[in-house]
Amino acid sequence: MDIIKVGSRGNPYNYLDEAKKSLAANGTTELHALQGGIPNAVKAADLLINLGYAQLLKFETSLIEDGKNNERFAGTPKVVVRIEKAATFEKASTDFENSRLAKPN
Repeated sequence: MDIIKVGSRGNPYNYLDEAKKSLAANGTTELHALQGGIPNAVKAADLLINLGYAQLLKFETSLIEDGKNNERFAGTPKVVVRIEKAATFEKASTDFENSRLAKPN
């Protein structure tokens, strides 16, 4: 299983190709994100699921402790989204290629 580190720069579409390749090769993949990258990871997973490439296996949230014993805890939020290849993966891939080839340049 591949782990894709999702950042806050760019947009969720930047991670779709990498995730699709990982799903095709391994069957499952995880999108990991900290703080500002969380919306991109969630949106990328949502797009893959809604387009028929993946299905959700697990959505996990956590806080990474800063190592200090503060009364006011301020950890870093983390999200892990585990997805697996959907039964409709091949159809979604074929439909995408057909629509891409049909567009005029």
